[in-house]
Amino acid sequence: MTREQLLEISERFFNWVSSHSKDQSELAEVVAKDVVVLTPFPGTTPDFAGLLQHQQKANVGSSDFTLTIKTVVAYEVNSTVVHFIEVTGTHDGY
Repeated sequence: MTREQLLEISERFFNWVSSHSKDQSELAEVVAKDVVVLTPFPGTTPDFAGLLQHQQKANVGSSDFTLTIKTVVAYEVNSTVVHFIEVTGTHDGY
């Protein structure tokens, strides 16, 4: 996969998270239903359902959270993109 393709996919996922969406059809447009999350969020499964679980928990934890990208690193050899982000918002719970 090219650097541009990796960055486009990672941007679409970042935008989905930033939108506070809980719509699985919107997430399915960004990641495959059989996605494997190598480092799952605590209390979630390492799959598509786990991504939805985390999004729901994040929305409950901070309904007004915003994400700001500080740095993006793309490594084409391993098809890896890492976003270093700043998260701000009111902590309501998790």
